[in-house]
Order: sequence, then structure tokens, then C-alpha cells
Amino acid sequence: MGLLLSTLLFPKALAEYLAINLTPSLPRGLYRVTSLEVQAGALVTFCLPAEIIRRHDLAKWIPPGRCPGRRAPLCKRIVLVGPGKVECGGAVWRVLRGQVFVRGDSRKSQDSCVFGPVPVAWLRDGVVPVWTL
Repeated sequence: MGLLLSTLLFPKALAEYLAINLTPSLPRGLYRVTSLEVQAGALVTFCLPAEIIRRHDLAKWIPPGRCPGRRAPLCKRIVLVGPGKVECGGAVWRVLRGQVFVRGDSRKSQDSCVFGPVPVAWLRDGVVPVWTL
């Protein structure tokens, strides 16, 4: 679910380039931070506002990190760049222009099926797997 950034395990200088995912949302492992590409299939990091974390009781799932509220960025796969519609768990979500719908690989992932579409402005970086389990 959360992306435990390498600042916990690597010197701060490397945190701009490497990230470690320890959650089942995506394969656990080492990821290289890249430039952001807003397109379906891209892996992206983003910070959720504290209000959304509180509203959906997500704090227990998001480790400490560098986002506002001292939570780690989430790392998810973009499945739709708005406008469009996505069916998720029996609900249909409307994704507007300027928003993306993100999903984790795990069925239990805390993703857009829980908190809804994400504004593109919240997206921070792209990531690509370097070594995963």
C-alpha cells in the first residue's frame, strides 16, 4: 500500500532515485524513481491529504514517510486517465479530466476503489521496478 521511501534505509541523497516497497499493493522490492508519465499502466507515487486518510481510516496502512502528515507516498498503477468510468467492487466511479484512477495489484489494496479518483496534481513521481520478489 504505502511506499516506504529509501530515506529510511538509504542515505538521503539516494532517496531521490530509489524507493523500496514493502507492501503487497505492488511487488515488494526496489524501485527506481523516474519522471512522471501520466498514462494507463504507469506506476506512480502520490501523497494523500490527511483528510482523506482520516475519512477512510487509512493511517494504519500507510507507514511514516515524507508526505504532509508524515505519511509515506502511496505507489499504485494508473488504470485510467480521465475522463472515463471504472467499475470497482460493484460501484461505478466517474473519473474526470485531470484525474486518474489508480489500483494496486493486491485485491486488498487501499486504492481508488476506496478513496476515489486521484487528481493529477497529487502525483509526484513515476517508478519502475529494479528488483522485486
